[in-house]
Amino acid sequence: MKTVEDELFWIGLGILFLGLPLLLVYVFWGVNRFPMDCYLYSHFGVYCPGCGATRACKALFTGHFLKSLWYHPVVLYSVFMYLGFMISNGCRLLHIKWVKAWKYHNWYFYVAIFLIFFSFIFKNVLKFLFTIEI
Repeated sequence: MKTVEDELFWIGLGILFLGLPLLLVYVFWGVNRFPMDCYLYSHFGVYCPGCGATRACKALFTGHFLKSLWYHPVVLYSVFMYLGFMISNGCRLLHIKWVKAWKYHNWYFYVAIFLIFFSFIFKNVLKFLFTIEI
């Protein structure tokens, strides 16, 4: 009988083998050729909840973990959760008993939503109260 963790593991492998190469190509090659300007920032001068995610991915892929955390904290959180879940459940599927597999919990998603909301508020407070551009 398949569990939610089994399904999420196979979806995670699909993301790894299909999504990661596309993300790497866009971050290192396409971001300069096909810039995606933020509608909210370009029209209203307000950072959107996703502003900084591309810069965070690029910083993470080049080994600048603190910069990635500064640009958008949910990127580093997502990578940590993804790796922990995939490694622990991969060990479970390979019957390695001394590694306890992570179970899916809704609070993982709630923490990501909180980080997105916190980043959105924090960046706009820095911009409008202290005139600091991110």
